[in-house]
Amino acid sequence: MFCGKCGKQIDNGDAFCGSCGTPIATSSQMPSAPIVGQPAGSPPGRTSTHKTIGVIACVVAFAVVLGLVIGLTTRTEKPETVAQKYLNAEFAYDYDTINTYSAISLDVLLEAELASNLGFDENLTETLMDKYGTANLKNIFEGPLKDSAQENWTSQYGTDVTATFVVLGTTVLSQPQIYSAISDMRSELGGYGVDPDTLFDFGSIKAMTKVHTNFEISGSDGSDSFELDVYCVKVGRAWKVLGDPASGE
Repeated sequence: MFCGKCGKQIDNGDAFCGSCGTPIATSSQMPSAPIVGQPAGSPPGRTSTHKTIGVIACVVAFAVVLGLVIGLTTRTEKPETVAQKYLNAEFAYDYDTINTYSAISLDVLLEAELASNLGFDENLTETLMDKYGTANLKNIFEGPLKDSAQENWTSQYGTDVTATFVVLGTTVLSQPQIYSAISDMRSELGGYGVDPDTLFDFGSIKAMTKVHTNFEISGSDGSDSFELDVYCVKVGRAWKVLGDPASGE
């Protein structure tokens, strides 16, 4: 064995060179070469595979949770739920909620009805058109029209008038039944002096249900109860009520 500094021969086991005094490194002190592909500090034979698997597992778990969240937020409401919310909003003259669940724009229907005096007192219609025109139909609907309806309810049922809608069941319509219902709606909407097909694309209807409900209205002077059917159609992925919210049908 020779000294790495001066080249003199050294006996095995010597800690220092006898010539120049340079410390002699033993094999146990020699630094070992790193294993190719092995991160510093990892034990031999174990690479970053475990870390990679952990990251993949976290990504998969996140994707599953995200999918569940998206599914919950985009879940389609059933026709029964849509019909009940629509009817409650109709009784309350809640313009925005009606528009949310109606397949036909409430603005379009109101404008057509006001223009034709259909379903309204002629004097009231004339007053409304003179005061508001058609610039703010929401104010007309939630203001004077709601007041007029409440006056009628009070005259029939007294004070503290309330309404309750209970879903009794749902009938899925066959294609012939859908055609028949569409024909009836076209005739009804045509009476407003507008082309029904400009209000809604009836040809796009692929599915239609009839939601059967029981409507009860009551006040201090009496009550009434009767069955009321509501048609619902698929618009995109959502169910909508196809009818005339302005006239209560």
